[in-house]
Amino acid sequence: MATGTKCLPVTKYSKAGDVVHDFHAEVVARRAAVRWFLSEIAKPSSEWLERSTDLSQTQGRNSTLGLRPGVKLHMYISELPCGAASMNTLAYLQTVRDPEMANLKSKSDLYASPDGAARGRNGYELSDIVRTKPGKGDSPRTNAMSCSDKIALWSVVGIQGALAVSLGLHPIYIDTITIGSVKGTGLLGTREDSILRDCQQALSGRLGGCSFHEYEVNSPNIVFTAAEFDDGKRQAELDEKISSNEALCWIADQSDGIAKEILVNGTRRGVLPKNRALPLSRPRICKAALFSQYRQTAIALKTLNASSSSESPATALRYSDVEETNRVTVSDEHRIGWASYHEAKHGPGTEAYHAAKQRLRGIGGYLHGWVICDTEFETFGLT
Repeated sequence: MATGTKCLPVTKYSKAGDVVHDFHAEVVARRAAVRWFLSEIAKPSSEWLERSTDLSQTQGRNSTLGLRPGVKLHMYISELPCGAASMNTLAYLQTVRDPEMANLKSKSDLYASPDGAARGRNGYELSDIVRTKPGKGDSPRTNAMSCSDKIALWSVVGIQGALAVSLGLHPIYIDTITIGSVKGTGLLGTREDSILRDCQQALSGRLGGCSFHEYEVNSPNIVFTAAEFDDGKRQAELDEKISSNEALCWIADQSDGIAKEILVNGTRRGVLPKNRALPLSRPRICKAALFSQYRQTAIALKTLNASSSSESPATALRYSDVEETNRVTVSDEHRIGWASYHEAKHGPGTEAYHAAKQRLRGIGGYLHGWVICDTEFETFGLT
């Protein structure tokens, strides 16, 4: 669960993986889910995931995992996602409130970037084009794609991320998306049907029949709710408040008992800059923290596999030992392939995942123009 409305300019990105670059609520919630999945995979028996040892289904791995039958993933968003899902709605509201500004923003030839992505909210009529955050086109440049674009990507490759895929987790798709601030809210309430069509098109419809191996378009069921988030955008406008630089993140079932944290400009609130890279000081959903959780889980899986196949399971390393010490030797890293975060994300078993992303984001793809973060921000290791 998360709140958040901001993202960092490229000039504030970290090459150590210790800063969250995009902290819009949808992205923070998804990153929290990635961490939860990574920790859940390590459990010998999970309430939510089931493990398959059918060699015909494992693609050469020791086992694969997926959601248990009957378990489905639901997403709630208090506002329309930024990007394609809300473009027509923003254009309509802008036309009502300020026709002159609406006409200016509709001149798409002034705002399309050379790579095919639009900046922020500019170029309203380009409803299916990928867009970068933030919404204001004159803001400092970022590599963060709109939440509509990211949810569309997840509709094909799943929300679990490459690290979890490398550990054997099948794609995890969002089954239902519930969106607030549309149903029964003044001007928008009369346009509910057209807004629903916009959301369906933006979040999966524009992807056509894209498929690659096990990755294919899974269209979530989208519904609107009249229930309003008490601290949402509309209430903030009524109270004449500005959006906060803080983002709240809550993660269930954490073994260390720490469920929530508050981020300020991508770092944990209260942490001094000189301490930012320390393991206990960095955000639990930053790349470095997810990499750390991944390697603990990788050791746990090696242990589970050894325990199930070895004649002397008592010699296997216990997951609890890994959690307590968080020590990984150089030989461990080379044996499991941990030289860097980037290498772990592109490890064995992730080939189809990355090929599906390339098919979507590459030239001629439905999400062509996607701004990909430079590899230099992923080549860090952990000490």
